Amino acid sequence: WGRGLVHVTFEGTDSQDKPTFSEFVARLDGRFYPYVIRGSQTAHTIALRPAAAGAWEFTVKSDGKVTYTGMQTLSADRKSFTLAYKMNPQGEPSGTVLVFDKQ
Repeated sequence: WGRGLVHVTFEGTDSQDKPTFSEFVARLDGRFYPYVIRGSQTAHTIALRPAAAGAWEFTVKSDGKVTYTGMQTLSADRKSFTLAYKMNPQGEPSGTVLVFDKQ
């Protein structure tokens, strides 16, 4: 995408083997941008802030309330992406880490 934009798309299947999809395009400026989650009846936004080379902190809001926070990191070879949650929707600390491989 260039021009300082980060474009992230998540596609997969849930625990019932149904397809999932979410996507956002945002800048690393701390402002909130639309975050599309297929099938959700809630309005989501995401804000990104630079953290380190290839990494950024994120905050997700659902209907204006902070629901997730964490760190997203792109590997140096750009073939994997790590998503580490710091807070879950209940406002509790989270140690969940997801690793995605490019296909």
